Amino acid sequence: MEIVRLESISHAYQVGKITFKSFFKREDTRKYVLNDISLTLNQGDCVSLIGLNGAGKSTLIKIMTGLIRPTNGTAYLFGQDSFLCRKQNVREIGVVFDQKTQLWWDLSLLESFEMLCRIYGNNPKNNQWLDYLIDLMEVRDFCSRPIRELSFGQRMRGEFIACFLHKPKIVFLDEPTVGLDIVSKRIIVHFLREINQTEGTTILLASHELDDVEKITRQMYLIDGQRLKYHGAISDFKEGRKLRKVIIPSFLTQDEAREFAVSIQQNASMTEMLIEEEKLDLLQEFVKDQKIRDYHITDASLADILLLDKETSR
Repeated sequence: MEIVRLESISHAYQVGKITFKSFFKREDTRKYVLNDISLTLNQGDCVSLIGLNGAGKSTLIKIMTGLIRPTNGTAYLFGQDSFLCRKQNVREIGVVFDQKTQLWWDLSLLESFEMLCRIYGNNPKNNQWLDYLIDLMEVRDFCSRPIRELSFGQRMRGEFIACFLHKPKIVFLDEPTVGLDIVSKRIIVHFLREINQTEGTTILLASHELDDVEKITRQMYLIDGQRLKYHGAISDFKEGRKLRKVIIPSFLTQDEAREFAVSIQQNASMTEMLIEEEKLDLLQEFVKDQKIRDYHITDASLADILLLDKETSR
């Protein structure tokens, strides 16, 4: 079942020119943040939206949810124009934005959940779905405490429960894990994977936390230069580059490292290199000849590859 379809979406903001003439008459110009973006999300998809700051990720989510109308193109949500039908669609979506909250500061978590259940027209008492979310997110121990007394990580776990209370068909997550402690991150990652697999909820995650992206999602959309640069499996994107990360003691010189590496980072104690897979045997022969035993080889992460792409494009 198709949930979201974007057809040739472009979006521009009006930006005022700062010139001498603008003191007397405002001059505006258009600045495009998205250019000819087309994509589709189906039921059960778990997809990440990746791009640098200013790439247009948040703008694209606002277009999908109907908060803003694109300059060009059409966004469809559940088969309807997302902007024109946003009131009808709002019951079927959930959102978690980094700095926005659905919780009441002076109420406890449980009281906030019960209030939201009533808003959605659900009975909060003996609510098996609410109990399931509370246990899955591991918040029962502090459910009765006021929101203002909770840590940031505990509050964000509550935000995720609030997002899923009404069983949305799709959730939009915009930088939801920024600043979280490792325990809260682990719980949230497990929560999202479980809900996606058991309930078939479509998840769109926009994030700079690429380790979390790899743990939560299987597919990705990469936006670069206002356009869609890649769409497909994260594993295929990484496999296509065939890069390995090597960490080795830092008595390796820059010239020696350049013989093997496409990217080098050095400090006083170690050298971290990205090397192409076909040069791995050559490197291993070198470290054997140099009698280097303390080195480590892993697959390059998504963050490693995207950073390399940005460096080589300069």
